[in-house]
Amino acid sequence: MKKIAKAAFFHIILWKNAADIFILKGIGNNNINKIIEKEDEKVLLKRSYTYWSKEHNETKQITIEEILNNGVNQLKSYMNIILKGKSIDYYSSGIFDKRIKITESNPNKLKGFVILVIGFRRILWRSVEEMVSDYSYEKI
Repeated sequence: MKKIAKAAFFHIILWKNAADIFILKGIGNNNINKIIEKEDEKVLLKRSYTYWSKEHNETKQITIEEILNNGVNQLKSYMNIILKGKSIDYYSSGIFDKRIKITESNPNKLKGFVILVIGFRRILWRSVEEMVSDYSYEKI
């Protein structure tokens, strides 16, 4: 396995309104970037994030850790689809995009990363286990 497939990136941007994230903890938003920049990662992951759900027409609350874990799970799902190569038809799993040339090849490693940006000064990331692909992917 000499080649490494281009990394698959799934970005989760967690900046809608600083007050949405931390107002529940009583911090306010004046010094929020300074606080989260220095905050211990374990404490930061336990913080609540409140957002408006259009689907449920109400506010919902989730921890930053849940958002990060959901991103990892979604990326794993995407990577498993990529590993299937080109889809046979519209209804089968795989890549169904004429802009990507997919050819069988020697085994390649597919790597993925979830990047979570919180405010302006804090970035959390997680890598996903490497997966072996029997295809190479090229943007046309």
